[in-house]
Amino acid sequence: MSAELWEQGVIIEFNKGIPCHRAMVRSVGKAEVVLVDIENGAVSRLSREELGTVYASGGIKFLAESRDFGDLKFIDLSEAEQRETNRKYKYIKRLKENGISKITEKSARNTIQEVALELGEKAPHWQSVRSWYANFVEAGLKIQGLYPKHRFKGHRNPKIDAKVVEIIEYCAKKYYTLSQSSMASVVRNVEAKIMSHNLDHPDAPLQKPTYHTVQNRVLSGLYQTKRKGRYGARVLQAELAKALSGMTTTRVLERIELDHTELDIHVLHDDYKTLLGRPNITALIDHYSGMLLGFQISFEAPSYGSVCLACLNAFLPKNDFMNELKLDGS
Repeated sequence: MSAELWEQGVIIEFNKGIPCHRAMVRSVGKAEVVLVDIENGAVSRLSREELGTVYASGGIKFLAESRDFGDLKFIDLSEAEQRETNRKYKYIKRLKENGISKITEKSARNTIQEVALELGEKAPHWQSVRSWYANFVEAGLKIQGLYPKHRFKGHRNPKIDAKVVEIIEYCAKKYYTLSQSSMASVVRNVEAKIMSHNLDHPDAPLQKPTYHTVQNRVLSGLYQTKRKGRYGARVLQAELAKALSGMTTTRVLERIELDHTELDIHVLHDDYKTLLGRPNITALIDHYSGMLLGFQISFEAPSYGSVCLACLNAFLPKNDFMNELKLDGS
């Protein structure tokens, strides 16, 4: 059984409903995995061996493996994922318009070249387009079949040494100053510091990163922070002054927003008085009225599971709670 399958925050479904229908992985230990039922919050502890046996028999399904990507909607995708999905669909749509259902190099070449020319990009390989079309058909001719699958690849550890990352981040500070150092200058500074480190620590040498690796690290971060550091606060303020106002709503429940916040409180154990940590709250807030519709508090990091639990808190009937307070909910 691959240990990477069981990661905190992953949502799994049990086909037979035992111990529950749908659960979130709360924590992962060496011998056992702790699950929490999304519907009622009940906690289950199962051994890795037991989970592995159920998974091998087909009794467990990960939401990310379903053909329709669970309940993931187009609007939930990032801007880059939406552009990629639309790009694929343009090829599929043109092939359907031209009556091409069996995609071969000969039958689809001209259509692919035509769409690529309109998009101003290099034409994808015909076999890639055939794969997109197959996924589109398997998804029931729904656009979900064209969603990029990058978000389901799991977490990846950095391929470069943590010390190299630290050096790049240090040198990046000089790039975002009013002196406007060039990227080449930053790269040279990184290489110089790595060379100095290797001379001082011959037993633990660092490998020099490529130009593009340094560039990607330097350019990552908030646009406002980078713009202010490189061009000054006045330039940033002038840009923001031209920006359009934010989202506007005209009635309640027109737009609900989610917010993940680490609470500014430290929780102690009731019996041992040991520090448990700072809990996170996931809240659903009505944009128009500012009313809190539902929330979920736990020590788990913000995830799909915490959003589900917060939504259930907002959606499920509150009759028992209203009766306890002796209020008339009608």
